[in-house]
Amino acid sequence: MSSDRQPGDPRSLFAEYFRRVSTIRLFASGPAAPFVFRFATELRAQGYSRMVVRQYVSVVDHLGRWCARSGRLITDVDEQVLDSFQRHARNCACVPFGRHGRHYVVRYAVRRFLRHLRTTGLSIAPAPKRAPAPELVRDYCSWTKREKGLADVTLAAHARYVTAFIHVAGDDPRRYTAAVVRRFFLDQARQASQARTQKVIDAVRGFFRYLVALGRCSDCLLGVVPRIARWRLAELPRYLPAGAVDRLINACDPNTKAGALDRAMVLLMVRLGLRAGEVASLRFGDIEWAAGHVRVMGKSRREARLPLPQEVGDAIVAYLRHARPRSSDDHVFLREQAPIGPYLRGPALSYRVRQTMQRAGIDTPARGAAHVLRHSFATGLLRHGMPLEGIGALLRHGSIETTAVYAKVDIDVLRDVAQPWPTKEGPHATP
Repeated sequence: MSSDRQPGDPRSLFAEYFRRVSTIRLFASGPAAPFVFRFATELRAQGYSRMVVRQYVSVVDHLGRWCARSGRLITDVDEQVLDSFQRHARNCACVPFGRHGRHYVVRYAVRRFLRHLRTTGLSIAPAPKRAPAPELVRDYCSWTKREKGLADVTLAAHARYVTAFIHVAGDDPRRYTAAVVRRFFLDQARQASQARTQKVIDAVRGFFRYLVALGRCSDCLLGVVPRIARWRLAELPRYLPAGAVDRLINACDPNTKAGALDRAMVLLMVRLGLRAGEVASLRFGDIEWAAGHVRVMGKSRREARLPLPQEVGDAIVAYLRHARPRSSDDHVFLREQAPIGPYLRGPALSYRVRQTMQRAGIDTPARGAAHVLRHSFATGLLRHGMPLEGIGALLRHGSIETTAVYAKVDIDVLRDVAQPWPTKEGPHATP
């Protein structure tokens, strides 16, 4: 290899990932060489592994040659062109992993490359736009965010459900009838699960409240929205006993990057009762080191300051010093795998908690593993004698009724006050 290459020479970058001189020359001389060079530079900056960069560069180089043979410019690539290339890649022996069934590499590579072209302004083909939500839905979302402070993710879900209702009932609230509302929810119940149907019910009920508040429909429609049969406080909250919590914390090896990350996040959940989404959205400015507090923005944009225990603070510092990837992002916790960046949603953190539970030999729930730690925090406080009002304040519950579920976790006391089930031999037996 020549030693007089400039740092901006594409071959200098390709030499970091490919050993053969012929392969380096092939990529550096292809019709997509400038685009491949920028793309590989971005992948390297985002922490992608050498293997992934090699695979993606190979696919994009072939995409450029395929576009040149078909008379296309690579800047004109859009979703339709990429679909054609993926069909071509299934039968082309030149595309790595194409013929041998690993189509997902080609699919991820071309989709990731198209996002790169659009974010850098190199793509001429615009991104496909979703159909805009009806004006009535946009007004409802603006009002709800202003009055109730719902998160953007929740508002997006409400917008989808209310839009589906408007497609059935129309955009004139004065024409909504009980028959139309009931028919819509019956169709939803047949097509979706009980949990999803409940989310649709909540969204449409909130939509009707917005219409009633503005005087655009009768308040009788609120009574038409059905309710799914649910017995409040009927189940015991799932939680981990103190011994299982200790095993979970010890399963996070602070000497590894992944273990340091897991330990800091788990301690925030079991010592402060934070939700997974609250841990994911934690920023450097939210930690007041001098005062020993953590500022948390919970549901409905309710802000609270919680005490930062020494154990939790030490775990966060250890993660920041030894495990956190270098990044200008101000989120405290970043993904350890490429693309390096913050966790966008709480379920990704809950999945990490579930994996840690499995390593610790703890029975893992099918979903909501992170919320089990929140329940464990609350039940631990209750066993130490804290009243429900104090637990609700630390958990930032809007109502004491939400906290009342933890009143049932002391099974020994419940056994003492429980009445025996009537039998045929008992004095109160039913005939």
